[in-house]
Amino acid sequence: MLDGTLLDHKGQPTTDPSVMYSEPRGVVLPFGEHKGSGLALVCELLAGPLSARQVSPRQRRPERGIINGMLSIVIDPGRLSMRDSMMSEIDAMISW
Repeated sequence: MLDGTLLDHKGQPTTDPSVMYSEPRGVVLPFGEHKGSGLALVCELLAGPLSARQVSPRQRRPERGIINGMLSIVIDPGRLSMRDSMMSEIDAMISW
């Protein structure tokens, strides 16, 4: 684990991932700075109410971690009308 990623149950920084799997549990710190909170919100909304599940429990602490739903968005590139343009952009990104 990278420094600055985890805290143990006492709030001390650690690089030991086992703090997430033993009692009392540690926590994963937020990442992505200002972009991370927006990404987390979008993920929570997609995995919660949009998939007919609830958002992270608000009233009581779950027995084991956060429980929410999952939404997968699958895109078939072959059905896009702008396939040539998309492939050109992909090639440009790979070249860069």
